[in-house]
Amino acid sequence: KWNVPGDLYLSGLGLTQLPPMGVVGGNFFCHYNQLTSLAGAPKKVGGYFSCYSNRLTSLAGAPKKVGGYFSCSYNQLTSLAGAPNEVGGGFYCDGNQLTSLEGAPNEVGESFSCSYNQLTSLEGAPKRVGGGFYCNGNQLTSLAGAPEKVGGNFNCHNNQLASLEGAPKEVGGGFYCYSNQLTSLKGAPKEVGGGFWCYDNPLPRGTTYKGWLAGQQAPLPPTTTPPEEEGFYWVREVDRANSPYGGPYKYSKPKIVFVSASDAATNCGQYIRNTFGKLLRLEPSQKQIDYLFLGKKLVPPEY
Repeated sequence: KWNVPGDLYLSGLGLTQLPPMGVVGGNFFCHYNQLTSLAGAPKKVGGYFSCYSNRLTSLAGAPKKVGGYFSCSYNQLTSLAGAPNEVGGGFYCDGNQLTSLEGAPNEVGESFSCSYNQLTSLEGAPKRVGGGFYCNGNQLTSLAGAPEKVGGNFNCHNNQLASLEGAPKEVGGGFYCYSNQLTSLKGAPKEVGGGFWCYDNPLPRGTTYKGWLAGQQAPLPPTTTPPEEEGFYWVREVDRANSPYGGPYKYSKPKIVFVSASDAATNCGQYIRNTFGKLLRLEPSQKQIDYLFLGKKLVPPEY
């Protein structure tokens, strides 16, 4: 068996099987091949383990411990049986054919993403997630099984949820539950560090979550042409310079700023950037500002 003290790159070589390996001290990459099995994979990897975009139908043979992230996205997996028990970084299994999360690690140091599968339940999901939790684009009818606390964003949009029962109690980032079948916000997290996005649901008009208008607002898109209108604007910083390539992006905690009629008429976008920049002492060359017009009056909390 091969023991490699540093990184090992076996990506894009057309491999149908892996050579027998023992321990890889650095990162191990075998994505973009034609692997149907992880037989021969290292038993322990100190850094990243990347096997995405193969033809895997099973994770049997995967290492039991990975120091960095583990990515098995875009294969043909129907189960996570055989996945590592310990993952120090993120765990990514998007774009497979998973119907269950049984076999997932109990704890993930960074983000956990199982988007775009065929999940109807989150049972078997990690109990602890240090970063974001992404389960959008499935067939979920319940959030039962979700971790109680998520350090980053929690994204469950584009499912079939009729209730938020089972959602995490605490979310460090934003909470995204839009495009479901929700008729109430019962079960929503007690604490959300970022925005709360719940549009495109059959919620009663005027439903709010701690001051966030939940039924009518769309998710915040990057924009440079806000309406030149007096009122309140929801604003946040997008730190693209210090975010992973291609996302997910790091966001600041949102702020609300008021733009007067005279400032809006002069240059609304520039006024928002200047005002928000002064609040957070931004470095303009490395930051981007997202903003959304809320209206002339803030909706009082009702939830």
